[in-house]
Amino acid sequence: MSCRSEHIWIEPIKGARKTSNFCWAIILFLGSLGFLLVGTSSYLGIMMSFYGIAGLFISSYLWCTISWNVGGGYDRFDIKDGIVCIFRWGFPGKNRRVFLRFLIKDIQSVRIEVKEGIYARFVLYMDIRGQGAIPLTRNQTYIKYIHMCLTSMQKCIDSCIPQRLQRIQPLKLKTPSSASPTSPSPESVNILKV
Repeated sequence: MSCRSEHIWIEPIKGARKTSNFCWAIILFLGSLGFLLVGTSSYLGIMMSFYGIAGLFISSYLWCTISWNVGGGYDRFDIKDGIVCIFRWGFPGKNRRVFLRFLIKDIQSVRIEVKEGIYARFVLYMDIRGQGAIPLTRNQTYIKYIHMCLTSMQKCIDSCIPQRLQRIQPLKLKTPSSASPTSPSPESVNILKV
């Protein structure tokens, strides 16, 4: 849930503390314990024990990413000062905290990269002058979420971004089903361009 005031808009990012990660960590832990128990009482005990130990390592990795909340953070848009801040938690070490700060006037475009297939993936990027493309969201797989992102971007443009960026013109999206056979289907589509 995002926080929004007259001049500041904060969008929290969930990171590794998702229900699916909790479920996979529990399943892997219990499954690896099962393999270890079978390995101690079986003829093929060495192989089963190997699978159990490998499962415990993967499970412990998941539990560590959940406890450190890797990928979690927030996006902050401040129109009063004209600054955008992006904060994410990383793995422990020198770069545990990833903090990017840039001016709103340096935003060149916002785009969505669509990867189709069985596991469709939509990634929302912000192109920044001098820093390249910065991913804002990465693991959303539902078109409903993309609609929500586009709606929130439009709200951001309408209410949070200064008059210079009010001249942004939306570009039309071409889906692979509506594209003609002669025109290639782009992997990424610019939504808004200054």
